[in-house]
Amino acid sequence: MGALGVRGQYRDVITGGTLNTPSTEDYTAAGFLIEELGRGKLRAQFGTRYDWAHYEPHEVTYIDVGGERVPTRPRSFGSLSGSLGLLYEAVDGVRIGASVNRAYRTPDFNELYSNGPHLAANSYNVGDPNLKEETGIGLDAFVRVNRRTVTAEIATFRNRLDDFIFESSRGRAEIGTQGGRPRFQFTNEDAVFSGAEGTVAWSVLPAVLVEGTASYVRAEFTNDRAPIPIITATDTTFVPASKYPPLIPPLNGSVGVRYDRTRWFAGTNVRYAANQDRLGDFEEPTAGYGVVNLSGGVRFVHGSQLHAFTLRVDNLFDREYRDHLSRIKDIMPEPGRNFSLLYRLAF
Repeated sequence: MGALGVRGQYRDVITGGTLNTPSTEDYTAAGFLIEELGRGKLRAQFGTRYDWAHYEPHEVTYIDVGGERVPTRPRSFGSLSGSLGLLYEAVDGVRIGASVNRAYRTPDFNELYSNGPHLAANSYNVGDPNLKEETGIGLDAFVRVNRRTVTAEIATFRNRLDDFIFESSRGRAEIGTQGGRPRFQFTNEDAVFSGAEGTVAWSVLPAVLVEGTASYVRAEFTNDRAPIPIITATDTTFVPASKYPPLIPPLNGSVGVRYDRTRWFAGTNVRYAANQDRLGDFEEPTAGYGVVNLSGGVRFVHGSQLHAFTLRVDNLFDREYRDHLSRIKDIMPEPGRNFSLLYRLAF
């Protein structure tokens, strides 16, 4: 049992306004193969994929990268990725699996050529036309349970990435020209990511379901990083670079309960996150939080069509909190209490 597929895309990205980002044509193509072998308790799975990308700027502009003016020249990328895994059914409804994989990612248009304000993120984003492709070797393992009243999955992973692409604030004091926004520049560094995640759903009664999720990621750079310059009107000093990548989520997840009958449904859950103090360059720590959400509704059939109304209340107690993954967390908390009414028609 397997699958074979191809994918292609062409875009002509036109830029303007206050952006110095050149308009660019990009071409991407990919082909993949997935196969599963074996019919007993032990099965083998493997897959492979080839990705190719080409970027062609309409004009040559220049981007400052570490004090060097780098032209926005055409770039092409291509490489193989793949994975090999084993899946074992230990007992009825319980499966154990593990895999090893080689990952690959090309830089995209924004990471190569951006040069202008990102208003939604309150930043001035700068690319690097010299970026390398991102590659890595990863290991993961999981246990999956699918029984009559309980479904659950726990997975762990460890990925070692060469030339990990991320937005660096190595020149944060170098303020962009659009409203004093901090400057972030895409760059490559080697890093290792490890963590775990899990989900569980338990039918305590025929119409009552208790659910929970949790995830945790730890990431560190593995190469020596150069000190970061702090530039002022009168002097330039240097501070040590952080050993942590930016925008890494803390321990987070949710726990809740749902009541679901044919006609009526209702539920509540708490989204939570721990504090995050493993910070990237110039990042600010975020405190832990718990946010309560409610939902309920009704569904019915009319005219051979299914209608459903759902009322949601997010952040019931109007808690002020900040999401560590938000690019504007330093100046804006997450939304307060919010009401929404959803109507869905299935036909």
